Order: sequence, then C-alpha cells, then structure tokens
Amino acid sequence: MLAQNIPELNVTITSAGKITFTHIYGGDIYLTDLVGTPSEDAGFVSGVTGVLIVGSITALTNWDYLTYTYSASEPYEPPADGTLWYYSDPTEVDIMINEVGGWRGYKSSSYGASDTDARGYVMQDTDPNGVIISASEPTKQSNGLDNLVAGDLWLDTSDLENYPSLYRYNNDGIWEAIDNTDQVSQNGIVFADARWDTDGTTDVITGTLPSTVDLLESDYVDLDAPDYQLYPRGILLFNTRRSGYNVKRFVSDKFNATDYPDDTLPAVTDTWQTASGLKDNGSPYMGRQAQRRMVTSAMQAAVAANTEIREEQFAFNIICAPGYPELIDEMVALNNDRVNTAFVIGDTPMRLAPNAVDVIAWSNNTNGDGLATASPYLGVYYPSGRSTDLQGNDVVVPPSHMALRTIIYNDNVAYQWFAPAGTRRGLVDNATALGYIDAATGEFTFNNIRAGLRDTLYENRINPITNLPGVGLVVWGQKTRNATALV
Repeated sequence: MLAQNIPELNVTITSAGKITFTHIYGGDIYLTDLVGTPSEDAGFVSGVTGVLIVGSITALTNWDYLTYTYSASEPYEPPADGTLWYYSDPTEVDIMINEVGGWRGYKSSSYGASDTDARGYVMQDTDPNGVIISASEPTKQSNGLDNLVAGDLWLDTSDLENYPSLYRYNNDGIWEAIDNTDQVSQNGIVFADARWDTDGTTDVITGTLPSTVDLLESDYVDLDAPDYQLYPRGILLFNTRRSGYNVKRFVSDKFNATDYPDDTLPAVTDTWQTASGLKDNGSPYMGRQAQRRMVTSAMQAAVAANTEIREEQFAFNIICAPGYPELIDEMVALNNDRVNTAFVIGDTPMRLAPNAVDVIAWSNNTNGDGLATASPYLGVYYPSGRSTDLQGNDVVVPPSHMALRTIIYNDNVAYQWFAPAGTRRGLVDNATALGYIDAATGEFTFNNIRAGLRDTLYENRINPITNLPGVGLVVWGQKTRNATALV
C-alpha cells in the first residue's frame, strides 16, 4: 500500500499485528480486489469480528477497529518538555509597574494611599483595556469616548519591525516614547517573564487563555518574576510570558519544591517560558526577529559544537551560510580552528537599507546587532538580489548567493589569487536585479547601488555588488575584513 505513494495516507502495523490506515483528511477508505475476493496473499480470511467491509459482502479479520474523538476543536495532546510555541498576536500585551511593595497590575488599587504611580499619574483613570493598540496616534481611550489621561500607554502597531514601540501619555498632552533599552530609570522598562494568570491556577495547556484585561488589576506574579527591589519605583515590566509576538518554550514542573524550597508553590507548576530572549541592550527579540533568533541560535550552536568539521580529513576551502550574517562569528572561529585553510563569505542583512548611515552602523556594530568580527580570511558583500527558484518563481537571494558563484567562476577561468571582481571576472549571472527588503513593508525594493554608496561600502570593507550601465551586475570589490588595512 505504501509503495503506491497514495497522498496523505499512512499505513502502520500495531504491536498486535493489526493494520491501521490513517488519512489526514479523514473520510471513508475502500479496498477492492481485482477478483472480488480478499487477498489471501496478504493473510486475510473471512470472519465476523474485527472486520473491514469491502463492498457489501466481504469481511476481513485482520483489521482492527479505530477509535474516534468527537470535538468542536482540533484534538491536542500535552506538548513534550521543551516544545516551542510562536505566539503570533502582537495585540496581546500585559504590562506591570514597580510600585509600593512590588510589581503591580497597571490599574491595580494597591499603589498606596495616593493611588498614583511614581510620576503622580492616577492609574485607575488610565485606559480600561490597558495598552491602547493602534497604528496611529490615539486621541481618545480605546472605548472611543473617554479623553486620554496621563499614564495611558500606546503600542504603535505600524512599526512591528521595532516591536514593541511603546509610548506613554504625559501631563503635557504628549505621547512620550519609552526607551526599550532603559532598564535602570523610573521611565524605563524591563522585559521578563512575570505571570500567566491572576493566581497560578490556570492550566497553561488546557485552561482558557487569561485575558490581559483581567490582569490589569492583579498583583499576582510567578515565582520566577524579576526581583522588584532591583529596579526603581515607576519602571515598567513587559510580561513576556503572557504577552504575544515572541517564542515560548514549554517547561513542565517549572515551579517545584527543589528549585523553590522556601516559596508557596502554585496549583499549576507547568509554564511557558520565553525562549527567544533579549538583545544585548535589554530589548526583546519579537515577531520575525524572535523566530529568526531561534533558528540562528540553533545554527550557531551546531557550528560551534561540531568537532567533526574541524578535523583535517575534511577538505574544503570556502565557508558560507547564505542569508545568515549572524553566523559570521562562528564561521570565522571555525576557520581559525582549521588554521585558516578556507575563505569565509559573509552576508549583509537583507533588510540593510542602502544609505551610508545604516551601512556604517552595521559595519561598525554601532547598535550591537552588526558585524563585530575582523579577519583577513573573511569577505562581506552587499546588497541582496532577485533570482528565480527551481520552479521559476521570483525569490530574494542574499549577496553570498551571487558572490559564491562569482568566486567559483573566477577560479575556473583564472588563477585563484586573481580578484573575483570587476568587469572581466566579477560578472554576476545568477541574479537579475539588486536591492533590499524594506523593513516597513517586507517587500523587495530595487536599488542598483550608486557610486557614492559604493564608496561608503568599500571604505567600510564591504564589497559592493552593483549594476554598471552597459555591463550588468558585477561584484565591484575585493576587500577582506582584515583588522589592519594593507598598504
């Protein structure tokens, strides 16, 4: 049966020797025999128990009954420990505030006698739904009726690339941006797991997802919430456990007597724990960045921990991870461990905009998420390109896609020490256009890399790929990321 490659069909044999057919879309499965009788070659004989009816008369004894689950929702089973979940909803936000005695729900009545926060804002008057979710600057609270008050929070959903873009309404009637990298002042914000529900009794798998509105007046926190005493009064806490737009990992029996011997354990000890983590500046990986972080972390760990590819018996002279500039550090370290027997082709981010400010910032690692590696055996290229896949669909390809082919072409037509660049040996024939992915729209935007930008790239030791009139696409640089410029 499996040899027939019937789509969506799976056939297994149970430990009792029974045969089970499963079709992912359900429905009825009919078996027919060329001569109208059971196939004795398969060991089927007539019987009256454990039967599968073929047509209207034939009964087969080798078949086992299936069990069925009837439910209005998709069946589930408890996830294995370590299971990852990308909670994709950016509108689910739980924010707490550090006030008298600990972390408080944003509209809690436990702030003290004045019922105000560290700035003097009356928290009970803030938006009834908590954070106002809007792609444009709000002029009213989320009910559309009440006026804004000092202390209202706004999440700007028009800027999901820099999520969460948070603002707080002040006494001057101005939306003030909250600095996601400030974890030390009363106007800053901390990103950490704090709670799932209002009392620790909701099963994180089978229970109803607690509403963020219900959390507004609750001061409950899980045992692993950050210590409020380490932060100033008034600082915000973005609860990454309950909020969406990040990747979480299932941890069974997280809150146990061994790890928390002096605490009262909650009724539910399992939990979801944020897996996508924080950047070096304390802001979180969110959205596509959170998903990508999980992939790149696994790839980095695989390269760093692999001792087999460091053996001399493996002969290779080019190292590349197309589309993943995050792996440049690990590839250079691998090459160093192999006594630099290879050349590393490094990418620039597909979303790196074609302007001098962004290029220089990434090249110098100004923002903490750029290129922090120097090596004379590393070449970095810019920008990305447009090509086609094996089915003829237009796809965006990283710069290494073009550079790798150009280097191989150069080695076929010239000596290896000749530069794989220029109008003779640097022609690009596996892409049709150059550009980048616009961070705001997610669309590929054409850009031929003008002369001024090519100069900026080259000065920052990034090899430009450009479109020359009358020539076409060409690699227009031969620099490495050598820490010391060679004269």
